[in-house]
Amino acid sequence: MIENTRPPQGTKDYLLETAAEKQELVNRVKSVFERFGYAPIETPAIENIIILEGGYRGNKTQSIFRIMARGEELQRRANDVLEPGREGANYNGLSDLGLRYDLTVPLSRILEQYKNIIRFPFKRYQIAPVWRTERPSAGRLREFAMCDADTIGSNSLMDDAESIMIVGSVFREISLKPIIRINNRKILEGIMEIAGIDEKNRISSLKALADKLHNPLINLNTAMLEIGIKQNYVNKAAAIMTELQNGNNITKIEKAKKLLSSSSLALEGVMEIEEVLKYLDNRTLSNVMVNILLLRGVDYYTGTIIDTKISTQPQIKSCFNGGRYTGVVGIFSKDRFNTTGVTLSLERLLDGLAAEGKVLSSKSSLEYMVAMDNQSLRKEGIRIGNILREQGFNTQVYPITTENLSKQLKHANFYKAKYVVIISEEMVALGKVKVKDMKTGEQTELAIDEFSQSLKLLSDLK
Repeated sequence: MIENTRPPQGTKDYLLETAAEKQELVNRVKSVFERFGYAPIETPAIENIIILEGGYRGNKTQSIFRIMARGEELQRRANDVLEPGREGANYNGLSDLGLRYDLTVPLSRILEQYKNIIRFPFKRYQIAPVWRTERPSAGRLREFAMCDADTIGSNSLMDDAESIMIVGSVFREISLKPIIRINNRKILEGIMEIAGIDEKNRISSLKALADKLHNPLINLNTAMLEIGIKQNYVNKAAAIMTELQNGNNITKIEKAKKLLSSSSLALEGVMEIEEVLKYLDNRTLSNVMVNILLLRGVDYYTGTIIDTKISTQPQIKSCFNGGRYTGVVGIFSKDRFNTTGVTLSLERLLDGLAAEGKVLSSKSSLEYMVAMDNQSLRKEGIRIGNILREQGFNTQVYPITTENLSKQLKHANFYKAKYVVIISEEMVALGKVKVKDMKTGEQTELAIDEFSQSLKLLSDLK
């Protein structure tokens, strides 16, 4: 007998209320995506390994869950991998398939596979699980859901603003307050230009700077020195970045125009941020903060950068991120594809809701349960249950009619049924049933032959 039935490390089971809440969150996120005009797509959980390896550069290929080839193909691959005299063995060669690491590479494949069908701009969303072999830690799972919404084939900054408004709309749907930090890679590259870094090394320098600043004990000046920026440039660049952290968004933009005037690339980034802010609705804008020290994804994003946290839960990692990433989804195509979008971590938002003590209200998974005190009433119980279902109520007819009413009511309580329709021989003889409110304990008698019409009353009771 297997003693350990826990799920694999880095994965989660969702049962009853937690599963219902996760599904409710998915429904709300979908509703926001669709209100903004995004259409759903679905792709397989597995992809050909050549697609995954072609899409995931560098260290990311090490995080792919690989699926071993089967039958004769496995034997052929094993012979190649274990060839006599060959130094070392690359066991990755035994795989022909893998689980998707994110939803961007499948999107890239879709754009090439269906290039003659898709019309651009193409607004798509996808909500689906992904898998990574990384070591699990707080806020980092091996299996988790991603919720992506992207616009492909448009270079309009209206789309960047729309991505930010999607973030704001989702947070309003679940009554959480976000801190939406935005930046632009062009500004960061321009600051590296001012710091004397040649063009070919600017992105690598920004990545190194981001890594250094993850350490709270290292200040900006020290971090710049440690990545190789000369002292005379450090003082100027660090002073600019520090000064641009002060003030509201309008003040930061005006300061940036002056302090970054020597870099045309940085000024282009400043103008882009200014335009994006102009398009935002006031409710979203109130939660947006321009942050010049936002360095995430500098080798990935090409313009706008978006990073979102829950304002009251700083211990929870960023949960809704994105930006413009032109060229990334064109990896299998001749086209570069101007693309912008955002991706949401469901699990981190659920953690945030739990930390806030908030439960997403939703239609109960079980609204009515039909209980009977006699086996002879089964047919009548099924009929009443079907009437409730036809009226749109989630209804369970309790099947074990030999159990006493007390046990049946405990079952209804366990599954949080709002009401129980009680069918007894005594009441049926009078042509009636009882409906018990499981929250208040109040019971209402309804005539069986008018039961369907009486559902209006039941609905009002809700």
